[in-house]
Amino acid sequence: QAILARLFHIRLEENGIMEVIIALDNTDAGNYVAGMIAQAISAAGICCRRVVLPRNQDVNAFAVSQVDHISALKCAVDAARPFQQTYSNLKLRG
Repeated sequence: QAILARLFHIRLEENGIMEVIIALDNTDAGNYVAGMIAQAISAAGICCRRVVLPRNQDVNAFAVSQVDHISALKCAVDAARPFQQTYSNLKLRG
C-alpha cells in the first residue's frame, strides 16, 4: 500500500491535484473499494472526500432519477464528505 500511496502522490502532485472526490456505488463492494482508494490517497497526503449516494445506487442511477440531473450531481459533489471507513459502511468478508 505504501508503494501505491507514493504513486498516487507523484501522479496527483505532478498535475496539481490537491483533493480527490470519490463517487462509487453505495454498496458493500463500492464502499470496500472506495475505502481502499481513500486509504491510498490519504496516505499520499491528498485530501479525499466521498459523494454520498442513496444506498445501493451508483452515480448514473442517482443522476437519471433526478429531474435536473446536472444540478443534482453538482449538489452531491459539493456535499461530499471527508471519507471515513467505518464498520457500518463496510461488511467484512470471511
